[in-house]
Formats: sequence, structure tokens, C-alpha cells
Amino acid sequence: MRLTMQQRQAVVAKAAARYQRSRKKEKGLILSELVELTEYSRVYARRVLRQHGQRLKLGKQSLIADVRVHSARCRLPYYDEQVKAALI
Repeated sequence: MRLTMQQRQAVVAKAAARYQRSRKKEKGLILSELVELTEYSRVYARRVLRQHGQRLKLGKQSLIADVRVHSARCRLPYYDEQVKAALI
């Protein structure tokens, strides 16, 4: 039986707290448990555990990282308005 996404996030939140305050040998065990439970790849699970709850400073503001949120890239316009008008 597979875990739902909400259950996986709850498991990651619990494991991340233990993972961040553990030594290297315990981190390997925690990582193995998480991979077995969530069926994540080992590399992805390590990244999720490492980044969970991380603070990011933007000037004077501080944000808490959330690996579930992805920001869309903002691509700069390739052609300016004059070229667009000529093409149309």
C-alpha cells in the first residue's frame, strides 16, 4: 500500500527533525527508513530531509523553505515590440 502525499509529507516532517540533529551514522539509518516508507529515491529523500524547514534570507525578510512549492521561471522577452509588429 502506497502512502498518500499528505502522509509522505507528515513522515518527512517527523524524520527531518531527527535527521537534522543526528550524527552521520544515524542519518544513514533515518534515510534508509524514509526511502523504505515513502519509496523516494535515496538522493531525493536526502535532499528533502536536508532542505525541510530551511530559512532563506531575502534582505531583512526571512522565509521558511517549502520543497512542495515550485516557482515558475520568468523568461525575458526574446523580441521587442517593434520586431513583434513587423512579424505580425
